Amino acid sequence: MNDYSPIERKDVKETLSEILLYFKLLFTFCIGSIRRFLLLFLFLFLGMASGSYYFNEGKKSSYYSAKMVCTYNYLHKKVYGEMLERANYLAATHSFPTLAEEFELPVSTVEKIISIQATNIVGSPLHEDITEDKLPFYITVNVNDKAIYPHIQEAILNYLNNSIPYHNKRRELEEDRLKNNIKFYNATLDQVDRLINNYTDNVNRLESKNDSLTVLTEINSLFYQKQDLNTKLLSDQKMLEMQMAVELLYGFAPTTYPNVQTGISTSKLILISLGIAFCIVVLFNLMMPKKSNS
Repeated sequence: MNDYSPIERKDVKETLSEILLYFKLLFTFCIGSIRRFLLLFLFLFLGMASGSYYFNEGKKSSYYSAKMVCTYNYLHKKVYGEMLERANYLAATHSFPTLAEEFELPVSTVEKIISIQATNIVGSPLHEDITEDKLPFYITVNVNDKAIYPHIQEAILNYLNNSIPYHNKRRELEEDRLKNNIKFYNATLDQVDRLINNYTDNVNRLESKNDSLTVLTEINSLFYQKQDLNTKLLSDQKMLEMQMAVELLYGFAPTTYPNVQTGISTSKLILISLGIAFCIVVLFNLMMPKKSNS
């Protein structure tokens, strides 16, 4: 079994003293480096700080940001997320002629788009969402000119609804089916109304009570049929109105004044410039030590 000697208080004090001495010497060396190369330090600091400031000021830009919310009836939301991600890529790479063709807008309009971001209800990228929850999604568009928002909103809805051949064909077939159903229901309702009118006109002419009861039963049955037909008619009319793949819940509402993209803050630029200038003069002092007097 190994024996361990306890650490004495004297040893702890000596260790702490050596650590403090090291930091004291390091601090003295750094201060000495700045004093020795003070002009170089000031030149580097002021040069980098002013250069970074003017460069950062040149990158400042104002922009508008607004959000629209959509819901969808067909396909998967990931499909629409991928479509919008493709549109964002075209805007980011300044492929404005292609984006103008996709959005069916003039190039002069789409050139003012900075970015297009689609997210799900929890804020995650829509093109990465593989969940089956049928929830609304959000489209945030940043632009240079807020006057284009109405055109962009209409263009995005048209892009999502009419750029998928499969959906266009499905919608065409479904609309034909629903229109035929509506036409059939309307014709059948007309026939039922005529039958009800005929029965109503003849019921008072019947002499037998049994015959009258039978006619009234038939009339009651026709009213139930009419109610059922009306329910189906309203349902198909509603379905006909919902053939849009993507529908708008609420549109863009840009702010009156633009946002300003400032980049790095001035205080951070000063600290970075100060740190770089400090490191350079310390390296100079290490590489060019003072000659000792013999």
